Amino acid sequence: MTITDLSSGTAISSLDVGSTNAKIITIGNLNQIGATTIRGGSGINIQSGAASTIINGGTLNMTGNAASALNTTSGALTITSAATATWGVGTASSGVGGDLTLRAGQGGSDNNNDGGDLILQGGARNGTGTPGSVIVKPPSDITDAFQIQNSAGTPFMLANTASMTIAVTGTTTTFATLSLDNAHLRSTQTNPPTIAIPANCGTTPTAAITSGSTDTAGSFSITTGMGGTASTCDTVLTFNKPYGATPKSIVVVGKTDAASANRQAYISSASVANLTASFGNSAGGANNTTYSFSYWVIE
Repeated sequence: MTITDLSSGTAISSLDVGSTNAKIITIGNLNQIGATTIRGGSGINIQSGAASTIINGGTLNMTGNAASALNTTSGALTITSAATATWGVGTASSGVGGDLTLRAGQGGSDNNNDGGDLILQGGARNGTGTPGSVIVKPPSDITDAFQIQNSAGTPFMLANTASMTIAVTGTTTTFATLSLDNAHLRSTQTNPPTIAIPANCGTTPTAAITSGSTDTAGSFSITTGMGGTASTCDTVLTFNKPYGATPKSIVVVGKTDAASANRQAYISSASVANLTASFGNSAGGANNTTYSFSYWVIE
């Protein structure tokens, strides 16, 4: 490494500050205009032994003429951004942006060591603050914003941020499986579906959707009217948001008591927007009687 004396232009071939006390070496004037350049014909090595190497200043730019690497022989490598800044990785050209590959360490050379895990973790909170989240967000909504692929590069889980859809996809030869292990399947919805007044159900019948019901699953009740003329009690349940296609299967069964099951409720019609439940066994003569049913919809 050669350091040039700025006052005379003479190259200093070596600089020895071999003292047990810490030294500060200043190249140029701290108030000078323009950057100070250090050049090494065969490379530059900065070594600090077991102590830390600290580079402190304004914007930090590291540019390599060939593929570059940051390596540690022991311990962890930590890159910290300023509180008001974000990290960006790309290419200097105006073409396609550069890919960012994060890869955990490979196993050792004896062919028997495990590879390292790649862990993404939000920042720890301080005191009563909120821990940081791990957020994956595309710059714009696209059909394959997030993918999980097998080792051959074939995606089997896709997140479509344009249609707000998560797909688990296999092939005609290898089906994908969504496995729930020690888990429950939950369906929640802000605005529930609505239900209309039953037809062919006597005079002034009513119907109600149960609290917590969703377009996917829930329950409802039908209360027959007066006059002994209740028959099919056709009742329309309208989804809060239409499905993309008419549901493949809709299951409706009696709930709470055998009398509801004896009505033999079935889906007499269905569309992307609603379903109609009807009694297979007439409730004629059962005035002002409430029957309850559960439903499950699969698109």
